[in-house]
Amino acid sequence: KLPYYDAVVHETLHLRPTIDDHFFPAGTVLSISICSIHRNLQVFGKDALNFNPDRWLTNARETMEKNFMSFSYDLRACIGRNVDSMMELKKTFAMLFRPFDFRLEFPVHETSVPEGFHLNCTEFPAFISKRSKV
Repeated sequence: KLPYYDAVVHETLHLRPTIDDHFFPAGTVLSISICSIHRNLQVFGKDALNFNPDRWLTNARETMEKNFMSFSYDLRACIGRNVDSMMELKKTFAMLFRPFDFRLEFPVHETSVPEGFHLNCTEFPAFISKRSKV
């Protein structure tokens, strides 16, 4: 088990869920705003908009998990969220970050991730190099 690694993955999905605010015409059937839920200060704390994986290592984790909607929730939830999706995400990160070093080209430059129905990173200028030892 890698509790801090798990916390980083949860925190990433907390701040950047797969669906976000979007304009829909009148009469469109809508669901809830995942970003609104993930930004709830009462659930995720006063720093809900900050990247803080440590929040997932506290006693508040159970409450946060009940409000964690990155894969939806209840009967409409992604059927592979616990096994396939999270495992795939964690394995992908591990497979990328173990053999390679990543360094941002502009460390103080804010990465552009426009808010919309789907979040798409429009730029991520980085240097990637193979590690000498894995």
